[in-house]
Amino acid sequence: KGKTSTIMMGHLSFILFLSLITISLTFNLNINENDEYNVGIASRSILPLVNGSLDYLTYFPPEDHTTAGVFIEKFDVGEIAVGNGAESCHWVRNDIRVRAMTIGPDPQNKTVLFLVGEVYMLFKNDLKEFHEMLKEKIGDDEYNNLYIMVGAQHNHEGPDTSGLNIRTINHEYYKYMLELMVDAAVEALDNMEPAELYYGENQFYYGLGDNRDPLIMDATVRVLRAYRKGLNEDHPFATFVQWGMHPEITLGYRPTFDENDCAELPVTSPCSARNAYFTADYPGYLSDHLSLLQGGGEVIYFNGAIGVQIGNNKSPIWDPKDFPVGNGLTYPEGAEPIPENFYRTYLIGTQLAYFIHNSIENINSEPLAYGEFEYREINLGARITNFLFKVGLVPRNALNPFASKDRPLRIGNTLREAYLCNGNNPDFSECISDNFAYNYDNITKLPYRVGNWMETSVSFLRLANIRFLTLPGEVCPELITGLPTDFDDDSSVDKYYRQPEEHAVGKDYTMPGAVMSMMGNCNKDNPCFILGLTQDEIGYIFPLSDWKIKCVQDAETCLDLYLMGASEYSDSVTGDECKRVLEFPTLTKLDYDNKFGPGIFSNINATCYYGQAYGQVNGHYEETNSGSLFAAEALLNAIGELLAVPVAGRYCTTNCAGVEPDYSTALYP
Repeated sequence: KGKTSTIMMGHLSFILFLSLITISLTFNLNINENDEYNVGIASRSILPLVNGSLDYLTYFPPEDHTTAGVFIEKFDVGEIAVGNGAESCHWVRNDIRVRAMTIGPDPQNKTVLFLVGEVYMLFKNDLKEFHEMLKEKIGDDEYNNLYIMVGAQHNHEGPDTSGLNIRTINHEYYKYMLELMVDAAVEALDNMEPAELYYGENQFYYGLGDNRDPLIMDATVRVLRAYRKGLNEDHPFATFVQWGMHPEITLGYRPTFDENDCAELPVTSPCSARNAYFTADYPGYLSDHLSLLQGGGEVIYFNGAIGVQIGNNKSPIWDPKDFPVGNGLTYPEGAEPIPENFYRTYLIGTQLAYFIHNSIENINSEPLAYGEFEYREINLGARITNFLFKVGLVPRNALNPFASKDRPLRIGNTLREAYLCNGNNPDFSECISDNFAYNYDNITKLPYRVGNWMETSVSFLRLANIRFLTLPGEVCPELITGLPTDFDDDSSVDKYYRQPEEHAVGKDYTMPGAVMSMMGNCNKDNPCFILGLTQDEIGYIFPLSDWKIKCVQDAETCLDLYLMGASEYSDSVTGDECKRVLEFPTLTKLDYDNKFGPGIFSNINATCYYGQAYGQVNGHYEETNSGSLFAAEALLNAIGELLAVPVAGRYCTTNCAGVEPDYSTALYP
């Protein structure tokens, strides 16, 4: 749909040529003359091939909840690391897919392409190749009429797409994955058909937990359904789902396997399947099971605000055969938690599917009104404050002269631009690329990129009264929804904190703003879909007020700095103080010299420079996996500019049903 055939003049008469051109132009201008949405859907398995096929893929029933999967000695493309796991995968538990959904064209002939992979991360620079391949496949005209949103589900147990593993990315596999992403996108574009769109939302808590204080989650499940027009079907052929939880349910689990498998592996240490298998985690079960419940069709799932750290580790799962799940908020008295195994993953995915099918009704009584899309995107700069990020971005030959100069040492599949900028709030158009230049650090002797800023992006789409906003990382929910209205009350500390002594509490937990307050009227009648890890991934994004950066000196020196008042904690320096050090080093040094004498500033400065790479203090793991302590402020400022609204908000003021409940006792019995 929407493609114009190329006509070679050859021996055609000039009149015939003109008539064909007229027909072609008329076809393009009237592509959607019925004023209705068309929807396409497609998916592809992105599992690597063995002997040129996927015949090895085996179904494991839920009763078999401990088996690692079918054994794979070697994939055709060689060894592939697990996203957040072993450096080589040797078992496959279930399928892993990429899914695409298209909606359009609107009156301006624009079509939206949503595409998500059941993988760990997809970086902005690595997605350039996908865009180039798609453009080559469909042509400039059709590509230029697309609004594209590409995300990763953050599946920790899929093929590594981050480069953060000990084993670097398998580039041959990555290219194969991109080809399948393009195939899915093209099929979704080619198979569009008239559809009616309906939406709904509700709160679902089963399996949902928060692993870091404060305990704030967005439990809202948002659903967009597409039904074939005029067929009066009671089931959709395409369903878009957005919820928020890390797909890492069995991360660290040691599944069982045939002991003969190890005889095929060149291992010198005890053989283990721990983190050495591929699985789609709960989103795979959700998509497959909801499709079955609906009588067919495809289900595409995007994660939402899952930062710091929305997952399952602290939340019990019980068997619905014995105790109904409902919305999962209340842990049933007498229920027995399911132990760590694949059954937990299966239950979260399938129970979420049941909940969507049975408990999320369509809110709009009439199909979404046809109209023009509103699409905006903005690039933003973030100062790189994590020394390991700067190391990971260097070319591979910086450590090994015989290695590639065109591949990164650790982060991503391709080299990412880093920039040199003037000032603390630079006009990014005036920044210059460091052209992948690097120096060697005097202390660690490691190479690091010269550029200290990176560019990322945010996209916004309005489809009738539904809005979509992309987030380039793992953003904490409170930066999106706002805080519960009783959060600042002294009586609420135990409600929202397990370790209040380790974190900023109440009014001290300051935030730059709350996205849904800035978007306005995000509610059941005007839903806001939040697409995390979409268009890019720069790590965890959370308020600077709760940052603690580990002191890099010995314990005695760190304690001395605390006792003299140079640092607020005996083991760390606050994010606010490091912000001051990094933004105004000269003035801050003078201040430290006047207050504490010469030499003290160098200790604090070293922590601000190396601390994120050095390690973590209690309750503050996420600092080590964030690209920038400035990220939250930069993101909110960019969203404000994108939406042309002031950066504002603190409390949840709209659509608070999934934020306000006292789930602290319900989820942690």
